[in-house]
Amino acid sequence: MPSIEVEAKYPLSESLDAWRERLLALGAVAGETIEQCDEYFAHPCRNFAATGEAFRMRTVGDENALTYKGPLLDKQTKSRSESEISFASGADSAAQMRDMLLALGFSPAGRVSKRRTLLTLGRAGRTFTLSLDEVAGLGVFLEIEIVTEQADWTAARDALLAVAADLGLGSSERRSYLELLLARGP
Repeated sequence: MPSIEVEAKYPLSESLDAWRERLLALGAVAGETIEQCDEYFAHPCRNFAATGEAFRMRTVGDENALTYKGPLLDKQTKSRSESEISFASGADSAAQMRDMLLALGFSPAGRVSKRRTLLTLGRAGRTFTLSLDEVAGLGVFLEIEIVTEQADWTAARDALLAVAADLGLGSSERRSYLELLLARGP
């Protein structure tokens, strides 16, 4: 059974550096900063925008992975099942995978590029991943995420929302980065 990704995303008005310092002062542990490029694909037989699903190929440096995200489970967060599988590294492998997906009838739906600074924060016996994202064409965001089992996802969601409240964050942005970029238009 796939794991459940419980996630909430918040647009930030302060700089990423200010938020990073604030999170570190609250006990977060700094991780790496990475560049991610996500290419999303539309399914040949169903409308992912209507079902709330997503299918992407992510490249981080030389590493590649395919990710399927199932329909959303609630109206407060971006909680949903997630299955990810890595495949051969390198730009040639990513190009071959893209060609295979296109040959199978998938079509490009959009691309999201971001610089992501990772941190972890322990709260309520859980470890949350905090991502400070600078998204090309959109601005800066804080994502709070935890991956859990199906039976625990509502408790994990409630714990995540408590962390967001403790950080003084307002309403979350439920649309994906891709949806936000598509809404902006060309």
